[in-house]
Amino acid sequence: MQPRDILTPAATLLGLVLAAIGLSSAIAGASTILQTLSIVLIFIVVLFAGAALATCVASLRRSHRVLRVAVVLFAIGWAFTGMIVCLLLLGYAWGIQIFQIPVITVPQFTSLNIESILSIAGAVFSFLVALYSYRGTRIKQQLETLVNSLAADRDKTQAIVRQTLDVDPRDPKMAFVRLTIDLEKALRKRAVSDRHPERDARSAPVRRIADYLRSKGTVDSETADSINRIWNVRNMILHSGADISDRDAAAAVNLAAAVLSRLGVR
Repeated sequence: MQPRDILTPAATLLGLVLAAIGLSSAIAGASTILQTLSIVLIFIVVLFAGAALATCVASLRRSHRVLRVAVVLFAIGWAFTGMIVCLLLLGYAWGIQIFQIPVITVPQFTSLNIESILSIAGAVFSFLVALYSYRGTRIKQQLETLVNSLAADRDKTQAIVRQTLDVDPRDPKMAFVRLTIDLEKALRKRAVSDRHPERDARSAPVRRIADYLRSKGTVDSETADSINRIWNVRNMILHSGADISDRDAAAAVNLAAAVLSRLGVR
C-alpha cells in the first residue's frame, strides 16, 4: 500500500463526513440521528485524520513501521464507517427510536467535555510514542544478546568495529551496510568451498546461504540466527532507514563484526 492509497480516500471521506453534518440540519430527522451517533462520528474522524497524519510522517521519515500504523488506523476507520452507514440506514428506515436500545446506548459518554477528549487523545498518543520507543530499544537489546551468545574473538571483533566506524564515524548506518558487503562475500565464498553450486552461491539470498552452511555444520545455530538478524536490520536501513536509530546501527556493527570474527575473516 502506497501513501496515496491512504491520503486520497481519507481526505475524501473526511470531506464527505463534514458535508453530511452540514446538510443534516436541512434534512428532517438526519440531525437527530447524527447527534445520537456523534461519538462514533468523532471516532471515525480521529481514525482517518490519524491515518493521514501517520502517512505523512511515514513519507517524511521513510518509515515502514509508521506506515503500518497508518494502515491499521485506515482499516479500523473503514470498519467503523461501514458500521455507522448501516446504522444511519436503519435510522432512516425504522426511525430514531431504534437507537434507544439499552445495549447500544452509552450514557457514560454524556459527561465527556473537550478537556476529557483531549486528555484521552493525549494518553493514546503518549502510549504510542512509548511503544515506539520500547520497540526501538528492544532491537538494540536483541542485537546485544546475539553478540553475547557468539563465542567470537573479542579483540578481533573490536578491531573490526573500529576499522569499520573509522571510515565514517558520523554515519554508523552506512558503515554497517558496507560491513554487510564484506560479510556477504565471506558467506558466498564459504558456501562455494562447502560444495554449494557456484552459480547458486552467487545469486541465492543470504538467508538461504546461511541455512545451507548451518546444514553442513560450517556455522552453528547462533551464527546463522545472527546472520538472519543482521540481514533484517540491513533491509530496514536500505528500505526504511528511519526505523533504525544510529544506536541500533552501532549495535548491528558489533554483531556483524562478531560474525566475521567467528568466520575467521579479517
